[in-house]
Amino acid sequence: MEYLSDKSSVAKMDKNLEKISPFELKNRLIEMADESVKKMAHVMLNAGRGNPNWIATEAREAFFILGSFAIAESRRVMDMPEGIAGIPQKEGIAQRFELWLKTHEGEPGIGLLKRTYNYMLMEHAVDPDSLVHEWAESMAGNQYPMPDRILKYTEILVRDYLNREMCDGRPPQGNFDLFATIKAMLSPRYGRHVLCIRFVRRKLPIAPRRQHRFDGSCLYSIHRNTRTDSLRL
Repeated sequence: MEYLSDKSSVAKMDKNLEKISPFELKNRLIEMADESVKKMAHVMLNAGRGNPNWIATEAREAFFILGSFAIAESRRVMDMPEGIAGIPQKEGIAQRFELWLKTHEGEPGIGLLKRTYNYMLMEHAVDPDSLVHEWAESMAGNQYPMPDRILKYTEILVRDYLNREMCDGRPPQGNFDLFATIKAMLSPRYGRHVLCIRFVRRKLPIAPRRQHRFDGSCLYSIHRNTRTDSLRL
């Protein structure tokens, strides 16, 4: 880091940084961190945008072992030798989940599931069967492509996390209306769609050339035609 040892070098570096994009700046900062880490007996954890060089293990352990519960619940309803099972049933599923937690006590991921389950019951007084049924069905994936929005109890958990981490435990009045997307690239597309449908469509006629739809890989956006003062896909 010798090039940062005097003011002229810093000024020169600042001037050069003004000419590069945010992504190039990010890459340069990572390179600088790597150079610094090489002189120490530490590993740099890259938590920047894109692919980090680490993973959080406990959440993944809970995710994978919860899948085994969902499969067990599906086979409880129907279990055919061809590898076909039924759909998780809501009635009594919380009691079976609690027994399953005790049976798998100490296994990776069980602790997080148990804490999350108790948190939802104690802090939000949710219906146990509804909560566990949502978890089991989402893991089984039998309702795709429904629901068309974030799951009910998932939204509660994510909202609590955002209130704590982004609002320092002092969120503004009201609730965040969360909308989960498959990946970051789709967020702006969904955003444009929602804005157009909720606000613009009330004032301007829509003259689409093709129907507005999401085909699994592309969301057709609505655009305003300034010449005709209308909207089109």
